[in-house]
Amino acid sequence: MDLGNADMTGAHRTRGSAALAGAVAPALAHWRNRQDPRDHAQLTRDLRTRLGGHAAAVEAGLRVVVSPEVRRLTSLAESVDGGSPEHSRRVGRAAEAVAARMGLDAHFIALIRDAAPLHDVGKLEIPMSVLDKPGALTTRERVVMQRHAEAGQAICDAAGDDAVLRMAARIARSHHERWDGRGYPDGLSFDRIPLAARIVAVVDVYDALVAERPYKGAWSPSRALEFLRENAGTQFDPDVVEAFVSLAERDELGA
Repeated sequence: MDLGNADMTGAHRTRGSAALAGAVAPALAHWRNRQDPRDHAQLTRDLRTRLGGHAAAVEAGLRVVVSPEVRRLTSLAESVDGGSPEHSRRVGRAAEAVAARMGLDAHFIALIRDAAPLHDVGKLEIPMSVLDKPGALTTRERVVMQRHAEAGQAICDAAGDDAVLRMAARIARSHHERWDGRGYPDGLSFDRIPLAARIVAVVDVYDALVAERPYKGAWSPSRALEFLRENAGTQFDPDVVEAFVSLAERDELGA
């Protein structure tokens, strides 16, 4: 929630939500019915055209872009690569809790809760044959999969220019960067990686590890926390790991 938009009327929210629904629904219908994995390119064009052309749908600000229509995009992106539709919402709640534990300001905390669920929206552009593959990806498939980071930024950028979408775009692009600079797509390191993306990187990996996926079984929470500790200072921002682990051990990652 954007604290500056707290007085927005219900009627305004309804009009904005309806406009956004009308913009997104045809592109999603095309995505669900696609037969050829190459059709993901057409989805990209449809989303950018429809979302980018509907300024009225986003003028209401953050309450519109976290509407059910946008959350549907996030859940859809998660469901097609073996995750649960709840994954994105858990990532949002846990990211909010970590940001609060780190003592970040209230505005940042409010933004990251709403922006973090869009971290994998770019997977809408990845062919199903790659997303649903049960085994290890080939080198070529891995390159294709990694494109979801830049694709997610592009989708968020096309949807509007308010604070939540700006943060969501940074998270989508940078949540696979690594603290040691060996991540993608830009090879950023240390605090050159946006803080919101550093937080989501930890939260996202933990949630994926403790869940069953087509390519892996579920890890125990203790094993997943140990993985985070072992990779603090290499893959992950150590301050974020410290905050996350302290919350996880107290079962305070968000309801």
